[in-house]
Amino acid sequence: MSDRTSSSGQLPLETAGVATGTYQQWVDGVAGVLRKAGRLPIGDDAPAAGEVLAGITRHTIEGLTVPPLGIREVGNPAAGIPVARRSTDTTEGWDIRGWIADPDPVAARAAVQADLEGGANSIVLTVGAAGTAPTDVAAVLEPVLLDIAPVVLDSPDNDPAARAAFTTFLANSGVTPATGTSFGADPLAAALRAGSSADLSRIPEIASSATDHGIGALVVDGTAAHDLGAGDAQEIGWTLAVGVTYLRALADAGSGIDPAVALLDFRYSVTDDQFPAIAKLRAARQLWARVLELSGASAVPQRQHAVTSRPMMSRYDAWVNMLRGTVAAFAAGAGGAQAVTVLPFDSALGVPDAFGRRIARNVSHLLIGESHVAAVADPAGGAPAVEQLTDELAAAAWAEFGRIETSGGAVEALADGSFLERVTAVRDDLRSRLATRKAPLTGVSEFPNPTEQLPQRRPAAEFTGFSWPADFEALRDAPASAPVFLATLGPVAAHSTRAGFASNALAAGGIAKVAAGPTADVEDVLAAYDSSVTEVVCLTGTDVDYAARGPETIVALRAAGARTILLAGRPSAELTVLVDDHIAIGADIPALCVRIRGYLNNAAGETS
Repeated sequence: MSDRTSSSGQLPLETAGVATGTYQQWVDGVAGVLRKAGRLPIGDDAPAAGEVLAGITRHTIEGLTVPPLGIREVGNPAAGIPVARRSTDTTEGWDIRGWIADPDPVAARAAVQADLEGGANSIVLTVGAAGTAPTDVAAVLEPVLLDIAPVVLDSPDNDPAARAAFTTFLANSGVTPATGTSFGADPLAAALRAGSSADLSRIPEIASSATDHGIGALVVDGTAAHDLGAGDAQEIGWTLAVGVTYLRALADAGSGIDPAVALLDFRYSVTDDQFPAIAKLRAARQLWARVLELSGASAVPQRQHAVTSRPMMSRYDAWVNMLRGTVAAFAAGAGGAQAVTVLPFDSALGVPDAFGRRIARNVSHLLIGESHVAAVADPAGGAPAVEQLTDELAAAAWAEFGRIETSGGAVEALADGSFLERVTAVRDDLRSRLATRKAPLTGVSEFPNPTEQLPQRRPAAEFTGFSWPADFEALRDAPASAPVFLATLGPVAAHSTRAGFASNALAAGGIAKVAAGPTADVEDVLAAYDSSVTEVVCLTGTDVDYAARGPETIVALRAAGARTILLAGRPSAELTVLVDDHIAIGADIPALCVRIRGYLNNAAGETS
């Protein structure tokens, strides 16, 4: 027994010579930090623990608690079922899965070969309008050793020709396909993405062909829901309902429950919100185990393929996507996914280039080989905060599954619009958070680079889902015709905070600025202002300077030709009647920038 363990075989909670802290001492320490940050009253010597925890607790878009410390009190419908782990031997890590979606067959073949030679273990090949033509499947997959590297088809339009081409390729290969190879069919995901009715009539045929070739038949693709704006619980609930729908269809066709389960794999999105992403994969495995238990099936772990989120990817400052993808990949690995796809950082710009694909592969290599994330079977297991979040997410997802089943199942919930109605409500809430920067996007809504030149990539199929940065990027794509003048009051130290805030907000909406710089009085501001450049002005400074110099500066600027005066911050009662609009924390930035563009256009129109 190691000297680091107690006689019970568990790590001791105490260290010799070090005083053991109490929960209350931790609360008091947090309270001290919150006081320094101005988030708790200075005079409150003994705030309640709940008040302190509320200051450092956040919530997901679906209202689930992401706690700083966890206490398992939520009823988990899968309580008693342990979270299935990735495998008993985790030192080899997860399956690094490349994703090829390129209509050019020569380039697609080169990408397949580069991915496999660069350390990818398997490939997803998009076939159809968004990727390889069915007639080119054999040529694109020619470099693949099918008995070593699994291939999973992705056919967003559920094209039978894609499966036919793959079937022919399998038959001609003369080898037994590697475990994990799959037709990847998901007619419900295709219907969800297209907004059409689902046709499940081919499922028995697909299953029969898959069984004949010794491969998987169906991939329950939760990313179809995520891409439309679904929350984590909704995504899991949808996949449970779809999985059950497919099991019923296979049972109706005469399949036994265990052979039917063996034909299914699951795919989930993971974002850079790491703890909810970890909890999502853990909760999904627990709940699917509960479904199998209720179905009388053998207890087999849910096979999960995690893909870094497409909606979170930005075109502007695309380099930040490397950071987003890395955090998401860490969450996927720590959450226990068997296969992980990191989308290349330049995916939102078009077809990724070789550099983007190499970086995407290497994210997993570094996490596995250097950070040893896969060396522990369930890194988050036992951490009360993650366990509590897993329980909450499982309960919410099971409730969503119940709502879909109450509608009659996934097919009916799609047809009657009830599932999409709930997804739309969550998506609209997320759009509001993004617009007000409560959910900031670095390089897009925060710290944008207004002089950035976007890297060029070959055109790819347009992403038709809910893109998180879309509202900002649409404004950046069409920059405003004139800048806003920042009438900075006082020295740089006095006005820099609000000037920087206003500059970032304007740049996020594609509006340039010119600034007065350090000023001592109204004359300095007027000397820097040129109404022929812009007639829209934003006053920036401290509350003290606003009170002392604001009114006379506004009057002087209007006399100098300013038609619209904005204020950085919330105006006082005195300034409210003097300014036309303001830029403040919590503002809907895209909507505000649209208004400011209107001011700029009106000024230009009246001048001309």
